[in-house]
Amino acid sequence: MSLDLSRLELLSGPEALERLRKSAFLVCGLGGVGSWAAEALCRCGVGTLGLVDFDCIQPSNLNRQLPALHSTLGTPKCQAMARRLLDINPDLTLLPYPLRLTPENLPALLQERPWTGILDAIDERTAKIALLEECARQGLPVVTSLGAANSTRPEDLEVTTLDKTSGSPLAKLVRKALRKRGLPTGLPCVASRELPILCQATPEAEGQRRPMGSLVTVTATAYNGASASQTLTVVAEPGQIDLSASSATLCVGEKMDAPVVATPDNGMTGGLSFKSSNTRYATVSPTGRVSALRAGSVTITVTAYNGVTAKYSLKIVKAPTKLTLSGVKLLGVGDRAALKVTANSGAGVGQYSLSSSDPGVLEIDPATNQIVGVASGSATVTA
Repeated sequence: MSLDLSRLELLSGPEALERLRKSAFLVCGLGGVGSWAAEALCRCGVGTLGLVDFDCIQPSNLNRQLPALHSTLGTPKCQAMARRLLDINPDLTLLPYPLRLTPENLPALLQERPWTGILDAIDERTAKIALLEECARQGLPVVTSLGAANSTRPEDLEVTTLDKTSGSPLAKLVRKALRKRGLPTGLPCVASRELPILCQATPEAEGQRRPMGSLVTVTATAYNGASASQTLTVVAEPGQIDLSASSATLCVGEKMDAPVVATPDNGMTGGLSFKSSNTRYATVSPTGRVSALRAGSVTITVTAYNGVTAKYSLKIVKAPTKLTLSGVKLLGVGDRAALKVTANSGAGVGQYSLSSSDPGVLEIDPATNQIVGVASGSATVTA
């Protein structure tokens, strides 16, 4: 018997169900947060689900982890969750990965198939940061859970971005680690505003860390909202990538963001990867930030997770030591005009801005860099 999704279809419609059926999610960590997230995805009709966890079910898991029963104690979490999820949806393509994530095995795992999204529910800091770093490098959409332990207030959980969290010590540590690696910190996350409770505990075995307090009403809530949010925003495959410009000019030392507007089929710019044709002249970060290194020309290629690409050319010129403004010297009130900006010989203009000595007389349109007459008088324009 197939999974009956008629009640979900009433809310989302048949097209959304078809997108879910074609999607593939990877859930990393099957503890108090990840196990509930995996089942939520399964019950929403996701077609392919990868499960990553190296651990076995222990008595201390019984109070909050979905597959933890007296009958499953000692069972690998991947095995117990696989059995449960296939009993819910026999048509689910389930891929168990009973392994500990490391910087060495992550690239191959994330490249194994075109994942629609990654759910990070890992509580081990080193593995969590390695996963987020590799997702950024490959341009994969990821949502991270920033710890539900030592918390008692599910109402303080929020879906936000890593750079906007407050109250979560784990978020602060992860944010610092990503910044140190030059990676973006604006990725979506689930975090609590509640300050963690300081619990008095001793390690359960030699070499283990101290256990943390946990409550199922917090851990089970922590990922349900994030799963729904991620599912609704990343399942559509982009048919093309729109660019606001097909070419650009930068001076050596300047930086700019890739001119990506959106992928029209879903209005998103997430899940994109960027590549420079010659890293001697310009490099590009996982988020599309281009850095001009030396004079020359390069092509930047933007690729969506489903293989759709777009390209734009970048000309890199020497930084100017002198700029010259030329054009109209007399402008009527309400009129507008463009001034020509030129650089000294052998250099280029690159990115520039104009300013007016008296905006009450002469304004600068920041969108076009045109000058606009406002009132009678005199003003100086500086580039």
